[in-house]
Amino acid sequence: MMNSLRSDKVAGILTALVGLCMAGFGAFSLAMVAFKRMMMSSTPPGPAHFEEMMRAIHTTWITYFPFMIAGGVVFVVTGFYIYRGSPLARRIAQLTAVLGIIWIFAYVIAAQRVIQTMTELPFAQEPVFQWVLIIVNLIFLLAFPAALLFILSRPKADETV
Repeated sequence: MMNSLRSDKVAGILTALVGLCMAGFGAFSLAMVAFKRMMMSSTPPGPAHFEEMMRAIHTTWITYFPFMIAGGVVFVVTGFYIYRGSPLARRIAQLTAVLGIIWIFAYVIAAQRVIQTMTELPFAQEPVFQWVLIIVNLIFLLAFPAALLFILSRPKADETV
């Protein structure tokens, strides 16, 4: 059963689907930043802490989400070639998944810094809340590249490369 998940066809489809989701989520997030900035520019200024918090969130998203979109596009393209049986595409997708793990750690650190700017939210400053948030984010976010790395590894019976 587990080896059937790693076949070229299934691995290619799953890799492309994860890539589509990543690229779509990243593009949607950047569109939300543009929409929020447009709304904020057409309304009277809010409280200073709110403006700073939104600027920090927007800066983080604008910095990190283009990389998410690029990784998603790589997964879509490599998924197509994996479906057709390319071992090189499989290696490129594995490398992209490893780079995705590095991206996750960098993004979680940046998100933690943004949360620390939310001084008006007292619960956000509690160390327990911050650690729970870090751990939950890492577990949830690391599940996708870890699952992809498992799916992209060749079963022992199929290893030809």
